[in-house]
Formats: sequence, structure tokens, C-alpha cells
Amino acid sequence: MVFFTACIFLIAGCSSAPKEINPDPELKEIVTKKEGEADSPEHIILSSAKKSYQNQLYTVAKEQFTSLLSNFPTGPYAEFAEIKIADCSFYTSDYDLAAPLYEEYLKNHPGTLTAAYAALMAARSYHLSS
Repeated sequence: MVFFTACIFLIAGCSSAPKEINPDPELKEIVTKKEGEADSPEHIILSSAKKSYQNQLYTVAKEQFTSLLSNFPTGPYAEFAEIKIADCSFYTSDYDLAAPLYEEYLKNHPGTLTAAYAALMAARSYHLSS
């Protein structure tokens, strides 16, 4: 019994491990974002262009989408920028420019989900321009 009680006290004494001591409490790990996340220049331009588009500032949005497309022609937002440039032309009633932009989009991206939209908008642009 004495042996059993001694073992319990030893186990209880060992179970409370000492707290880890941090020799440099001022040093902290800084977590950085991975490349291509929300603070990339491409994403900043896209975000600004989308805000301008939503606020119906189509001329400003068109400039920003054009900047995005010219600076990042192979980026993940290039296709989106192409269709939005055409949309901005359409919504500023520049139908003569919008129609060929939609057709160019169709030529560059024939199998995309937005191809039918681009075809419809090209037809509307041609109709409204005449």
C-alpha cells in the first residue's frame, strides 16, 4: 500500500510539467500571405475596376480593365477584363466599338460559358448602332 501511494504521488508530481520558457518574448512569427493573394497588383486593379463598374463609372472602369489586360495579358483575370471592356463600351452607348469587342472576345474564347452572352451582346450592339 505504501508503494502504491508513493507511485501516485510520483505520477501526480510528474504530471504537472513545467511551462515552456520563452527566452525572447518580444520575437513573434510573422505570417505572410502567399504569392497571388488579395494584395497582388493585379487583384488591386481588378478590385478597383469592379468598384467603378458597379458604381456605373463605365469610362473609368474601362480604363482600369484595359490597364489590367495590357499589364497582365496572360493573368487569370484577362478574360474577365476583355468582356468587361466590351460591356463598358456598350453601357456608354458606344455600340460601334462594343460589337467588334464582343466578336473579338468570341474569337478568342469560343468555348467559354460567356460565349453565348458575348454573341447576344454583339447582336444587340449591332442592332442599336444602326
